[in-house]
Amino acid sequence: MQAVEAGNLYAIVALARFMETNGCYHNAFEMWFRACKLGHWEGQWKIGLASYYGSMGIAKDIERAYQLFGRIAKGLLELVSRLPQPSVESKDLAALDLPPLMEFQSCTDILRECTHILGILHLDGIATEQDLSTAIRWLRIARKYGSEDAGKLLQSMFRSGMY
Repeated sequence: MQAVEAGNLYAIVALARFMETNGCYHNAFEMWFRACKLGHWEGQWKIGLASYYGSMGIAKDIERAYQLFGRIAKGLLELVSRLPQPSVESKDLAALDLPPLMEFQSCTDILRECTHILGILHLDGIATEQDLSTAIRWLRIARKYGSEDAGKLLQSMFRSGMY
């Protein structure tokens, strides 16, 4: 607790995960919010999701979620673009500056989910202007990182002539 009070990001993230796992969502939200304010992508993701769905005891705020998801997606895209493709070896991962207590896989998982949601928001014009080309760009990124739902949506859009 002293490390959390001192603002130690490792301690804040570890405590947030522990509290969330044990069902203490209000306290977990407070820790995730602190991590979010410190720029931690997992913290931003958790607060973005809570805002998107109106969970963890906070009101739904799609605009806040949109802003956080955009920030996360841009940052994580920059991170993963530094890796050689298509294979990722441990020596390559060691050179990356990953956020505290985050692994490469969790970064790509968050990137996949953020870009999928951003694609839908742009497609539907929720919290932003409706923009088909931006929606397709985000959905393609989501598909690239493993989102089957984004792939199905792109397929459906292609079949219907949307793109």
